[in-house]
Amino acid sequence: MPIVKCEASKATPYKGIAYILDETKVEAQGCQGFSALVNDPKQMAKQMMQTMLVHGKGTNRNERKYYHAKVSFDPRDLPENGGNLTPERANAYAAMYAATMWPGREVVWSVQKHGEARHIHFIIAAVEQETGKKMDARDGEYRRWKDQAQTLA
Repeated sequence: MPIVKCEASKATPYKGIAYILDETKVEAQGCQGFSALVNDPKQMAKQMMQTMLVHGKGTNRNERKYYHAKVSFDPRDLPENGGNLTPERANAYAAMYAATMWPGREVVWSVQKHGEARHIHFIIAAVEQETGKKMDARDGEYRRWKDQAQTLA
């Protein structure tokens, strides 16, 4: 069963996106909510910030700009341990999870395996693209993320 951890960040999204897309760690990656031409960390971060600014948000240093969620799987899920969680399956899982949990938001993810288990990092824009509604994830919302991770697994 997957474990979900999450934290909000007041920094601009670039460092978070660059961290999760570190090519030395990434087995697979994906995104939702970005134009087809946007595929590098700087451009993705720029688009997230532009979405906030269009809606009059993101100008205050102490304001949440994105969330960083991590879904970790049991080491027994790895093929070498008798499981079937390949990078491709984890990436498909990530796409379903992002579409279910954060529709209408820019989301970047990467599948990684360093250490004993495979995991997925998500960078989620705090502001919804169409409405400008800001996510205020607290304990109840995190619980919903955890429950959905279990359901999809």
